[in-house]
Order: sequence, then C-alpha cells, then structure tokens
Amino acid sequence: MKIIINPDCKFSAIQNEFNTTFPFLKIDFFVQHPSIHSKTTKVFIKNSDECIGHYGQRLQNEYIEIWPHTTVKELVLLFNKVYSLSVQILRCSGTVWLETTVTDMWSLEKQNKEGEALSKKIN
Repeated sequence: MKIIINPDCKFSAIQNEFNTTFPFLKIDFFVQHPSIHSKTTKVFIKNSDECIGHYGQRLQNEYIEIWPHTTVKELVLLFNKVYSLSVQILRCSGTVWLETTVTDMWSLEKQNKEGEALSKKIN
C-alpha cells in the first residue's frame, strides 16, 4: 500500500491516512522560519485543515509517494525537497510518542512493527 501526497492534500488528511497505514506512527509537520539569531527555527503547523501546497515553495505538479519500505530519512528529505517542509515521525511506545531520529534509517514498516511490539510489552 502506498500514500500519494499532492499539493492539494490537507495536513489532516495526510495525517489520518498515514496513521491508518502505520497505526503505531505519527507524522507532524513544521515550517522553517529564519530566526533573529541567524538560526532557522521550526514552527509546528497547527491548522491541519490547510493544504500542504499552501506552505513554503513547492515544485509544480510534484507529489510524494510513501511506501512501507520508505525510510524515515528518505521521507524527511522528500518533504523538504518537494514542499520545503520539515516533518517528524514519531513512534508509539505504550502511552508516549518517541522521535525516530536515532533509527531514521529504518523503514516505516519496521518502525511501525517496533512501535507495535513496544506497545504490547508496556501494556
């Protein structure tokens, strides 16, 4: 199964489809803003009813395909390249969500299976 994201997709729809496909993972979106201290800061996108194409620069008619074998690192790079957005993938571990930065070379499928296993052990 794959998820196709185009500029007209709403953030909420992407999050729902992502969570349906990978129930032990969560995707959050951030827009990068220059800071007064010359560092770039990430700002969480709160309005999930907006279309993804509304933010940042986008490549005309570009879309993203998310497959179970896509790694977290690949997905992060894709969103940045295509939509100039930052994304963060979180994995469920019982009742908490953990960042997947240490395991970003794992596929989404492996991340999801790990989240399921951790959640079963804790519950």
